[in-house]
Amino acid sequence: MKKNFSSRFNLSLGSEYFITDYEERFKSSDDFARNSGYGDQLWAGFVESDIFFSNRLPLKLGVRGKFSGLIEDFTLSPRPSLAYKSSEKGQFSLAYGDFYQTPTKETLRYDSSLNFEKASHYILNYQF
Repeated sequence: MKKNFSSRFNLSLGSEYFITDYEERFKSSDDFARNSGYGDQLWAGFVESDIFFSNRLPLKLGVRGKFSGLIEDFTLSPRPSLAYKSSEKGQFSLAYGDFYQTPTKETLRYDSSLNFEKASHYILNYQF
C-alpha cells in the first residue's frame, strides 16, 4: 500500500505471511526408518518513506520486522538510503540494510533452536 502525502513525501507499507509444513521420510533397504520435519509460520511487515529534499537529493527510510513461530525470534531491520543526483545521467548513493532469513530446511529439520541468519549490507555506488 502506498500513500503520497505531498510531492516531497510518500509512505509505503505492506506485510506477508507464510506457512511451511515440511516433512521428510526415509526408509533404507534394510528397514531403517527416520522421519523428520517441522512446521513454521513466518510473518513480515515493512514501512518505508521517501523524502525528497530536492529533485537531486532523495532520502529513503525504512524498517522491516519479521517473526518466525518455529524459532520464536523477532527481528527489526533498518533500511536507510540517501542519493545525490550529480548530473542528468549520474547519481551517487549510500545505503545500509540488515537482512534476515531462517536457516535452511536441511538445518531446521534437525535443529529448530537456531536464530535467524543475518547479513548487513553497506553500499556506496555511482550510477551513470
